[in-house]
Amino acid sequence: MSFCRLDQPNVFVVTVKRAEDGLGTIVRLIETDGKETTATLTLASLAIEKAWQTNLVEENQTELNCTGNSVIMPVRAFGISTLRAGSLTIPRRLFAAAACPSGSDGRGTGPGHAGDGCF
Repeated sequence: MSFCRLDQPNVFVVTVKRAEDGLGTIVRLIETDGKETTATLTLASLAIEKAWQTNLVEENQTELNCTGNSVIMPVRAFGISTLRAGSLTIPRRLFAAAACPSGSDGRGTGPGHAGDGCF
């Protein structure tokens, strides 16, 4: 089982990161076939208590329907949709090896890695 799963073949996860304000986790999706789509994002073994569609600067816009570890998200044709999952904790260990460049301290402040986006 993968860490996250989408139920639509034309929608892809492009970003998973801590919100800039530290309140929740941001997930960005992109639609690639030019079709307005509603996708269900499932995050394995992680409970999503609240979720919001946000704009690109991570300001909450609309509360989304979520159940357990899944959230339903609209994605415009060729669009980027951003969602904030609240009360969701992603263990650092899941991203330390995969997302952070070798030598990063995991906060984006290691030697030569300032602002690398890792946490």
